[in-house]
Amino acid sequence: MATQRSHPLIAGFDGEDFRDWRGASTLVPSRSELKDPNIDLPYNERYGDGWHWGNRGSVSSCIIEKPHFSGWTPILEQEFDLAFSALLELRYSQGLVILNMLDMEDRSGREPVAETMMLRILEYAAGWSRQSAKTEAVYLGGADGEAILSEIGLAYTKGAHGIPADTGVVVLGENARVGTRELEAFVEKGGNIVVLPPWPQELPFGLKLGPVGATGEDMPY
Repeated sequence: MATQRSHPLIAGFDGEDFRDWRGASTLVPSRSELKDPNIDLPYNERYGDGWHWGNRGSVSSCIIEKPHFSGWTPILEQEFDLAFSALLELRYSQGLVILNMLDMEDRSGREPVAETMMLRILEYAAGWSRQSAKTEAVYLGGADGEAILSEIGLAYTKGAHGIPADTGVVVLGENARVGTRELEAFVEKGGNIVVLPPWPQELPFGLKLGPVGATGEDMPY
């Protein structure tokens, strides 16, 4: 599934473009190495890593589960709960790492999407620079929010007052020093805002906290 439709690598594509590719991949064997069809296999081998018959139409012979705590950004997401990805990128220091697990090469037939993706990846990597990308997320708030961001491995810079001009994502923690009007202007220009707990009684954009349900727990609504 193409989940970042505006990303340069997959702009113009949708989920239908990443299924039933022409030809067959030869990156992995097309037949299972198991010899006895009557063997009593465990469930995960019967329906997961066991029998494999044919590679025709394959898009990715091997995908990985998305790292739970890291700076990797999945560009494509698929499988159970969209928990796996065949195409990810990582901004590391001053560079960019692209992890591509699509079956683009060694196919038995020509596939337009695979060929287009290969060219896009090469051009994107060649033309990418830290200066051409927006800055990392900016965090406004106290120590509790910083601890959360450090735990999940988010790359961010600590802001003091207001939102820097070249910021794409603002993360708001407790006691963030930024006004509602500034936040509204930031969003109107295409910015993204993430609000971390503990939430204040008055959230941005008119949201409030109040008792919900039989337990009376405070939840945003």
